[in-house]
Amino acid sequence: MPTVSLDTLLASSVMICLVLSSMVGVFTAVQPFIEHQTSSYDAETSRRLAEYLLLETGSPADWGAETNETLISFGLAKENASTPFELDIDKVTRLNERNKYNLSFLEAFTALNTKDKPFRIIIKPVFNVTVILSSQTEEASEITYHFNISTKRSNLPVAASFKCYAVIGNYVTSNSSSTSSLGEGSIDVSLPKSLNGTALLVIFAQIEPKILSYTVHSFAHNSESSPNQAGSYA
Repeated sequence: MPTVSLDTLLASSVMICLVLSSMVGVFTAVQPFIEHQTSSYDAETSRRLAEYLLLETGSPADWGAETNETLISFGLAKENASTPFELDIDKVTRLNERNKYNLSFLEAFTALNTKDKPFRIIIKPVFNVTVILSSQTEEASEITYHFNISTKRSNLPVAASFKCYAVIGNYVTSNSSSTSSLGEGSIDVSLPKSLNGTALLVIFAQIEPKILSYTVHSFAHNSESSPNQAGSYA
């Protein structure tokens, strides 16, 4: 092969290598930017979807209470809410699979009309309420239960006011109290000895006018048996 041809081949090979190296370098430099743009777009899309779910009532606007109506569009906001992000309790409870009028994921997904954006809804209290049965006092006609209550937000103690309901069968009694700045408090409830079985202590706590939490604690009343499993009582 003539020397000129060898030189041309060598030069062409070097140029091809340089071009490929440049392409690899550009791709390496641009790839993080592309990934950032994609993740930013996904994050923004998810944020807008979340805002829509929390700010829009859906259609019909009262679909939470009107269980016989067909859901056209999906939203959880309360109709005529006084403040933004106020959710409709009926709509939220219909997301619970134990609800008789449970709204299936397929129904919600279809009504939201975002075929390319699957979603999952997880509802958690803003702060946690913990209940421990510390002791009980038996009297002639009733048993009084003493509970220790703790309230924490992001694992830090927080003061809260709360109201509790003790339920067994058709019998309901209530009491109110609060936790200190250390997030600790207590409450007593009394149940008649004429009843026995699994009782529920339902507590609703509040740390600000619009920030609420709750917990449910089951315990055996006037019985040697263990409390029934979650979802049932007396």
